[in-house]
Amino acid sequence: MKNRVLVESQNLSDAVAGVIVKFKNVYQGPYVISTILPHSAYEIVDDKGRLRDEFSRKQMKPYRSENGFCS
Repeated sequence: MKNRVLVESQNLSDAVAGVIVKFKNVYQGPYVISTILPHSAYEIVDDKGRLRDEFSRKQMKPYRSENGFCS
């Protein structure tokens, strides 16, 4: 399984640092699905093979490259 996905991020505003959530990206990535776990969960790794975390299907969407194809 080498499907690439974007993962929904949990951005928070920070008034002190001047960070406003609505101007940040909603998704981070692309990451690679390494393992399918029970209950619609997936183990995600970065391009260097480091484990990122476990995510549910609802937190991910397919990655589409600049030319519009999934890679």
